[in-house]
Amino acid sequence: MVERNEKTGEHFLNKEFTTHSQIVKHIENFENATFWEELIERLARRDFIKKYGEEAILQMSISERFEKEMSFHQEYHKEFGENGLDNLQIHNL
Repeated sequence: MVERNEKTGEHFLNKEFTTHSQIVKHIENFENATFWEELIERLARRDFIKKYGEEAILQMSISERFEKEMSFHQEYHKEFGENGLDNLQIHNL
């Protein structure tokens, strides 16, 4: 199940384990879900702050802040759900 690379001393899961074990599939599903959640969270927070500014956000009630920030979450969730990364572009790169 676990083997050791003699040159580096690092341990790794052997091929038999990674091809026959359901745990690897669960890990991949978790990593995929985490990627999308983190991407949406970070982009939504960035755009929320960019639109309203930190000072104005600090003056908002918790419910107002939540409501306004969630609209960004919903937009990104919809976009990535429909298009994945196809429409994502980095300018000035």
